[in-house]
Amino acid sequence: MEKMEAARLIGPLSEELVLCSRVLPLVKVAKWLAAVEQTMKTSVQFALEACLQARLEDGRFPENYTVM
Repeated sequence: MEKMEAARLIGPLSEELVLCSRVLPLVKVAKWLAAVEQTMKTSVQFALEACLQARLEDGRFPENYTVM
């Protein structure tokens, strides 16, 4: 029997978010959806932080941009 798990999300425009950790299915759907939501939020946060770090290292910001 195969083990099911969520590893990435694909949007309607083929955008893809690789999850920071795999989400195993839970018996209660509401708990599973909450786990997927939390993992999705964390994954987006990590992706945004990595993007910001890359831009900081590259120095590719508009002239009027300030980093707080």
